[in-house]
Amino acid sequence: MSAESKRSLKLVVIDSDEDIAPTIKTHFADKGVRLAGESIHLKAGMRLVRTLQPQLVLVEVPATNPEEALDAVASIHAELPECGIIVSADASSPQLILNGVRAGAHEFVSRPVDVAELARAIDHVRKRLDRRGPTGRRRGRTIALFSNKGGSGSSLVATNLAAALARRPDTRVVLVDLGFQLGDLSLMLDLQPRYGLSDVVGSTSLEETELRSVLTPHSSGLFLLTVAASPEDGHKVERQHVVEAFGLLSTMFDYIVVDIERHIDERTLEALDLSERILLVSTLTLPSVRNTKKCLDLFRGLEIDSAKCEIVVNRYDTKKSGVSVRDLEGTVGLSASWLIPNDFQTANQSIDSGEPFVISAASSKIARSFLDFAARIVGESASPVSARPSIAPAEVE
Repeated sequence: MSAESKRSLKLVVIDSDEDIAPTIKTHFADKGVRLAGESIHLKAGMRLVRTLQPQLVLVEVPATNPEEALDAVASIHAELPECGIIVSADASSPQLILNGVRAGAHEFVSRPVDVAELARAIDHVRKRLDRRGPTGRRRGRTIALFSNKGGSGSSLVATNLAAALARRPDTRVVLVDLGFQLGDLSLMLDLQPRYGLSDVVGSTSLEETELRSVLTPHSSGLFLLTVAASPEDGHKVERQHVVEAFGLLSTMFDYIVVDIERHIDERTLEALDLSERILLVSTLTLPSVRNTKKCLDLFRGLEIDSAKCEIVVNRYDTKKSGVSVRDLEGTVGLSASWLIPNDFQTANQSIDSGEPFVISAASSKIARSFLDFAARIVGESASPVSARPSIAPAEVE
């Protein structure tokens, strides 16, 4: 094996031709290329890319509706900037090649795919990766907070979770307020962002320096990113801008904590799809439990991976709750991974002062719960939250 072939590449194929994957297995297995995943459908293929994070992707750009495939190429490039992208197309016109380069493609091969041509393209990608070498950057983990019922406290949970993570040594944290019209996080941090994501999006790909310019620092060490400084500018941020922003943030920070607005559209759907963990914030009230179940049903219908969804019970109080944790778990079919103690006074003072209670009241029971959960996230030992086995879904009357 040559020196150029020593670096093993994990490959994902997104192509309607079902013969391509077996051909790659036959001809490239001994050349340092491992076929990690394959799909004939673009959407399913993108889920594979996000899950497997390969070093190499082969994407078909069909003659009909090439824009969707080129959008996928741009998404891969934004989310995995170190990934080599090879595009296959029936007619590699100069305009298609130009559009592909702008989207982030590195190599082009014609269809039907020729083994020798594909081998040359892979070699070119390999040389590019070898020249760049390891970046030393670990991709950050994205944690989304979501609730489809107002008043659950998901924004307060997101703010204090981000602040708790930022308190850990050498941990870079960004808190994203994904409210496209009205966000609450700047109030909870007593910040007045002058700019938002809408101020740097445009027809060209988003750059890291531009994104850094619209981040607002907080005294806790975290940074805040809002969609827009004014509600009327939220519409400027489109689905692809969300993908590009999250791709860059994952190279700039260790943790991206996202408070996602309740309205589901293609932008919020992308954020949920890009998140490694989705914390569904609920309370032990009948309306909240029912809405949490509806939310999970909606996620399943939208093909959001339910394995990354977790139930978080906010304002947990065994004496005042009309619904038990077991009732909640039985209805939604998931175990509660985090029980946040009810402390109205501390939470309310935190909101009024604009300072997270993990800082202003670090010794309180509720703050310790957040600090413990942050420790669990980073994989360190902490006070455990009671783990319960999943329960079969049931109806709450």
